[in-house]
Amino acid sequence: RRSGAGGTQLLDGDVTQTANGIIDVDQDATIRSLNFDASLGSINVESGHTLTLTGDNSSAVVTLGTASAVTGDGRILFSGNQTLNLSSPFELTSTTVEFDFGSAAVTVMGADLSVGTGGSLVVNNETINSNLDNDGMLRAVPDTSTVNGMVTNSGMLEVHSTANGTVTLTLNNGLTSTGVVELD
Repeated sequence: RRSGAGGTQLLDGDVTQTANGIIDVDQDATIRSLNFDASLGSINVESGHTLTLTGDNSSAVVTLGTASAVTGDGRILFSGNQTLNLSSPFELTSTTVEFDFGSAAVTVMGADLSVGTGGSLVVNNETINSNLDNDGMLRAVPDTSTVNGMVTNSGMLEVHSTANGTVTLTLNNGLTSTGVVELD
């Protein structure tokens, strides 16, 4: 491992991590792939940096699961239309990077998705077909997102519009909440 001096870091091609595989991001970088399988191995994104995962079309698939160690204080930005396949239950925690679906249209499918205490998830144009459990921060920003699975909230669920747009969060199987729901 060595630190880069700037410039553009782009890994272009399908990626499958093995149990010992490590992707270490210490400056902004992009992986452009139709098939990115990180259901094993680890991804670490350092504070202040972003790993952008992008696919060239809607058939791009990112696979994560409980054996995925996704750590650091940075963020993973999903770009372009793609599917996030959860091969087993997956939890975003305070030690997991922030997931930002940005302007992408991401479809989440497979096992349950949890936002744990201290974890964070931003949605703005997503379809989540998994059950969603929020104990951290779930923030919906302008555009329309739909959750087709069951939603539970004991953290902060924020539906946040701006002067530039309306936000719609559709919960097709309802919401069970013991936490805070803020319509801002």
